[in-house]
Amino acid sequence: MAGNSDFGALLKLRREPVAEATSDTQSPPQQQQQHSRRGKSQNPDFDRLTVYLRRDSILTLNRRKVEEGRELSDLVQEALDAWLR
Repeated sequence: MAGNSDFGALLKLRREPVAEATSDTQSPPQQQQQHSRRGKSQNPDFDRLTVYLRRDSILTLNRRKVEEGRELSDLVQEALDAWLR
């Protein structure tokens, strides 16, 4: 009966096994980028810290993050290191 409905083809596709993508299909830069994103949470040299900042500071940080293509934690770390010197 499913073959007679408008959704029969979709049902048939749903029942067919889907080939899973392997990590071999990703290029090395993608693999490295994914690894670096996971790295800080797993790295014992880093701890998580929650702080409250003014909204305008957060907007400026996010704008800078996009413009420079960097992670937010890297921007904050750089600014904090400069201030602590």
